[in-house]
Order: sequence, then C-alpha cells, then structure tokens
Amino acid sequence: MGTGASATTSAWPTAGVTKNDTKAVEYYRKSCDAGYAEGCANLGWAYDDGHGVSQDLNKAVVLHRKSCEMKSAVGCNNLGWAYQRGAGVEQSMSKALEHYQQACTMGHGLGCYNLAHNATDHPELSKDPAAVTALFRKACTLKHGHGCRRLAERYEQGEGVAPDADEARKYYGRACSFGVKKSCGK
Repeated sequence: MGTGASATTSAWPTAGVTKNDTKAVEYYRKSCDAGYAEGCANLGWAYDDGHGVSQDLNKAVVLHRKSCEMKSAVGCNNLGWAYQRGAGVEQSMSKALEHYQQACTMGHGLGCYNLAHNATDHPELSKDPAAVTALFRKACTLKHGHGCRRLAERYEQGEGVAPDADEARKYYGRACSFGVKKSCGK
C-alpha cells in the first residue's frame, strides 16, 4: 500500500484555481529548469501519471532522481516508489527502501510510512518491531494519517509496543483528523 505523492505545492485541484494539467506541467518545467527541487519532483510525478504530458516512466525516474539529489524528500520518496514498482527502473526493494529512508530522514511522513509499511523486506527492520513502530510514530508526527492508523493498530495488537487501548484510540482519532475515515469512531 505504499504510494508516491507529488509535493503539497501541486497545481492540481486547488481552491479558486481551474485545474489545468498542461499549465501545471509548464510551471513545473520552468521551476525545475530554474533549479527548484520540488518543481522537478512534481514534473516527475506528472510524467509518472501522465498528467498534462504523455506518460513516460523513464523521464519520471530521471526527474525523481534529480529532485532527490537536490534534497527533495518528495523526490526521494517518489524514486523509492518507482523502484518498488519497477516503473522506469529495474524493480529493487532494497533501493526502494534506501530512498524511503532518505525521504524519512528529511522529514517526509509518507517516506517514513513507506519504510515502515515495507519493513518485512528490510534486513534490520524486519527483526525489530519497536523500530517499525517508531517509524509509524514518526510518520504520524509528520501528519501522515495512515501512519497514525498503523500506529494505533500496533498499540491495539501490542506490536513493538505494550498493548494500550487508550493510546490506540488516541492515534485512531488522530488518523481520523487527518482524513483516514476508516479510523473514525474506533
């Protein structure tokens, strides 16, 4: 269930602005050409999904890599997602995890979530449930709703943490507040 994501500065549906993928790509390209990492990350995502351009996974990977090298957490996460899927690159879970780790270290909640969610494929994390719980906690702290939901489940099940129904309810509530509807009312 790991996912890639464009930056929060996306020009896709925004209040008061008419959606125009072609125009968004034009601005992302200008931004990337001017050296802005998030512009490259968003342009990569446009090529990844075919928004405003013809889908081109190879171009997407080049842009994800460029933005990651420019220290974009979003770009590193998106590059990890490409490696996880084998989209424009040879599939490699170890490279995916490496890029998710980079994104998480840079403070990207989805990167932390993806790293924790795929922990069974990580040589060290697969043996350390407490470390996985810590990654879900970090994702939640960084306002990633599914990270909060998974943290709540770990409190509920006692995975990597002592079982605690009150903590589980607290994190389900936080997940709900971040829009994860299936966590509401738990």
